[in-house]
Amino acid sequence: MMYVLFQQDGRLKVDWQDNPAEINRNLVVIASAVAAAKHRPEDRACFRVVRTEDFTVDALEKIVREVADPLDPRELRLATFDDHLVAILGQLRTRLGIPGQGAYEAIAFFDKGVMKARLAGSGIRVPRHVVLDPARNTGEAGYRELAAALGSPFFVKPTGQAGSTGTAVIGSRADWRVWQAIREPGCEYEADEFINGTLFHADTILRSCRPPIVITSEYTVPNAEFLRGRTLGSIAMDPAAKITKELTDFNLAVLAALGASAGVYHLEAFATPAEDWVFLEVAARAPGAMITEMYKADFGINFQNETLLAQFSGESTVSHTAPVSPRSLAHAVWAWVPPRHGVVAKVNEPECEGAVTSYWRCQPGDELRPPEALMQRVGGIFVESASADAARSDFEYLRDKYQPLTMRGEEL
Repeated sequence: MMYVLFQQDGRLKVDWQDNPAEINRNLVVIASAVAAAKHRPEDRACFRVVRTEDFTVDALEKIVREVADPLDPRELRLATFDDHLVAILGQLRTRLGIPGQGAYEAIAFFDKGVMKARLAGSGIRVPRHVVLDPARNTGEAGYRELAAALGSPFFVKPTGQAGSTGTAVIGSRADWRVWQAIREPGCEYEADEFINGTLFHADTILRSCRPPIVITSEYTVPNAEFLRGRTLGSIAMDPAAKITKELTDFNLAVLAALGASAGVYHLEAFATPAEDWVFLEVAARAPGAMITEMYKADFGINFQNETLLAQFSGESTVSHTAPVSPRSLAHAVWAWVPPRHGVVAKVNEPECEGAVTSYWRCQPGDELRPPEALMQRVGGIFVESASADAARSDFEYLRDKYQPLTMRGEEL
């Protein structure tokens, strides 16, 4: 058996010493130069790297066949942490007869239009939405039609991107004109009803050998607010809380409706003031940002390790019922800091109850511009608190009071 991990972006956070020895002995990583440059010494000690900058399905099929020779491709197992590679790996598995999530299932965990279409009739509430037609949904008439169908404001985003890339809130004709001028040609977009509520995420491990493991968390703000200058972070919810069970059940209903096989899944959903759940999106990958670190601190579970074990298992039949919630070992909070327009006068460390670890990608004198995607953060904060109450206090402080950057002209 050979195990192949595909990495175009991101950073490896796998604890290799906790992996089965068979995987570590027989692992090949197909990586871009950018991804390979981020490999830690412990990463490089565990696998062979094959470099490529071409991550199209045809190019990857050729590389996989060369890497696997003389093995039959059916003796391979494939995995990725990259959201945009999920559908491509699904195509590869289907083409080569490799067990695991195939093309039909995988596209529903990447293309937002497809995932919403497949949830139709399932009883899952999704926002009213329209996949945009470049020939029709344009100009003044296009704005009027969308505002009438979805209400105002409405939200536009690519159907096949992650990290809030290419998203915008459209609340006026002026907003629409600006977005029309900057939208990426050839990229498919959808427009969604704007949902008011609190955004949560649910992260699930599905295996055939055990009940689903689900951890639920609350975001400081919806991801799009990061683009407006709000600090984005999250905190794991009390496993015994009523809202935790509600979100867990909603999450598993979505995964069942989409036919999720063995894997790790990251779902986002709004809880509205009317106390109902509205589906936002779901991805077949480990959670991003600093959520993996938070879950490792809180529950002793590394979601990247679990992703490899699940995707490499090739299992197709899993349970979507009778979930279990892991026991809390600690209490952590994370946050990402967005850049703000202007010149940095001062970087302000947070004043939290818990122990703070932070990093910064800016310093006084730097000129910053507002972000266009989540990856354009200028700082990261990780807080380990002594109790659940202290962690909640730190979470609310980071959400409501903390001002990470003082810009020139704002000094006292």
